Amino acid sequence: MASEKFGELINQVKKRCYITNDEELVQDRLNSIVKNAIPKVKNLLGIYNDEFDFTTQGEENELFLNFCMYRWNNKSQKEFESNYIGDILSIRHQNEVKYAKENEDEESNNE
Repeated sequence: MASEKFGELINQVKKRCYITNDEELVQDRLNSIVKNAIPKVKNLLGIYNDEFDFTTQGEENELFLNFCMYRWNNKSQKEFESNYIGDILSIRHQNEVKYAKENEDEESNNE
């Protein structure tokens, strides 16, 4: 992920978690949470695009920020999934349909 996009994600998470402290320990923890959240949330939502941009406003961004907020507050991924299962499944279904259609289109273009 480009460093400018990563920096934007960090800023969005800081706002969501009401983090105003710029101490190195706080920044290190925040960076770690965001880095670890990217692949986990992609997997939960069925996003297979390596270049997916979580900074863009939308359902994926909202869930990403909430996931990071849970982790910042030492809540488990299981607790997050339990509270957001409806949203997760809805977005995952949309992505599965989208990727299936892209695969069909690609296969028909190769014939």
